[in-house]
Amino acid sequence: MNPQLMKHNLFHQDRFVKFRSLNILLTLFVFIIFLMTLGCSEVADQSTKFDLNLYETKDYKDGQKYIFTPNKNKPTIINFWFPSCPPCISEMPDIDSVYLEYKNQIDVVGIQLIGIDSVSNGKKFVSEGGFSYAIGADLESEIVINYDVTLFPTTLFIDSNGKIIRSWQGIISKEEIIEIINPILNMEN
Repeated sequence: MNPQLMKHNLFHQDRFVKFRSLNILLTLFVFIIFLMTLGCSEVADQSTKFDLNLYETKDYKDGQKYIFTPNKNKPTIINFWFPSCPPCISEMPDIDSVYLEYKNQIDVVGIQLIGIDSVSNGKKFVSEGGFSYAIGADLESEIVINYDVTLFPTTLFIDSNGKIIRSWQGIISKEEIIEIINPILNMEN
C-alpha cells in the first residue's frame, strides 16, 4: 500500500477516534450531572410569559407560535431538554403519552436548549420521534434563564394561575407525571 495513503488514512482514523471520544466524554458528563441531581423539589415561584416557534409535530405546524401566558386557565407542563442528552430523550415518549391522554385538561411544551445541539438537530429528532405535543427551541436561552434551569432534563408543573407547583430534575416517568398532575387537576375542579 502507498505510504502516503496509509499516513492519510491513519490521520483520518485518529481524528475520528478523537471526535468519538469527545462525544462519549460529553455524554458521560451530562449523565453524571443528571445522576447527581435526580429528584423532585418544591418551588413557590410564579411562571413568566414566553413565546416559542414550534417544530413540526402531529398536533403543531413548523413555525407555529406557542405563547405561554400565566393565568390562562389551563395547567401546563414545561419540559427542558436537548437532543444529545440521553436522559432527556428517554423520557419524551412518556411525556408525549401524558399529553395525548390529558391534552384536553393540560398543555405540554418541550423547550430545547440550543448550544450543544442545533435547531436542525432538534427538528430532526422531533420529526423522527413522531411526537404530538408542542416542542421548540429556546434560541437565545431566555426561557432557560427566566426559569433558572441549570440541569437537564427539568420538568416544571404550573397550575392555571401561573404558579409553579413543582420542579422535577432528571428523568421522569409517565406514572410520576400523572402522580404530580392529578392533584393539580383536582385543585382546578
